[in-house]
Amino acid sequence: MKAGPIGAFDYSYDTAGNVFPLRHAATGFGGHGVLASLGQDAVITLWFDAPPAVPRAGAAKLQITGVATVAAGYPENAEFKVEWERIAAGGTRTSLSLAADEWTKEGATDEYYHDDTLTEPLSVEIAGMPRQRGTFGALTAGQWDWTAAHTGGYASIVIMDPAGTGDPDATKTSNTYVQYVSVGDTFAPALNNEGTVTMSLISGDANKGATVYVPLDASTIVGGDIIKAKVTFLTANWTVNVLSAWRIRLVWE
Repeated sequence: MKAGPIGAFDYSYDTAGNVFPLRHAATGFGGHGVLASLGQDAVITLWFDAPPAVPRAGAAKLQITGVATVAAGYPENAEFKVEWERIAAGGTRTSLSLAADEWTKEGATDEYYHDDTLTEPLSVEIAGMPRQRGTFGALTAGQWDWTAAHTGGYASIVIMDPAGTGDPDATKTSNTYVQYVSVGDTFAPALNNEGTVTMSLISGDANKGATVYVPLDASTIVGGDIIKAKVTFLTANWTVNVLSAWRIRLVWE
């Protein structure tokens, strides 16, 4: 199944001034403008939202469309490099089981711990409400904390019921009574290099859109991911000697 094209929800340019917002004069096509006779590499960083459910694993591509008023008589080459990575955005809620003996009382206090959380959560909800983080061993009613090495070296969430007392196993029936929200991946990941692409524009293509599709197959995108992409227009083999406009979008083919 196909999906897209999906536009970037944000983008930024390098500071050299060789790439900038542009509406192509002859066509009205709006996109990222690249200087004629590019003197140095020009970099665009783009951010995309993947759909909640991806149409087909491994089928994502970056769709790159360019428009230029190419002079008659010879081809002009545009060359660019595509790098990218998926980012798990976080925010996923996970319920902690209330099955018998899942929660264990912490000594003589009214704190209870659950040895089922390997990574530190972003936040914890108890009884349907986000709760304040406190300090393990000194929690007050409705607070929570997380420790990387609890009894036996297990990572644990520790809570005190909002009522101040009570074992979640014994007093609560809903498995959504305690939920934690996960932390996402770094927004500064190492990027996968999908290689260099060359597009030849000829005089017959003047003021027409030329498009290439670059497969994004170095990682597997899953629903809800954020995609960070970097497109570098390369000066080494750039022979487009007029202003060009480019649109970069995410598609599933």
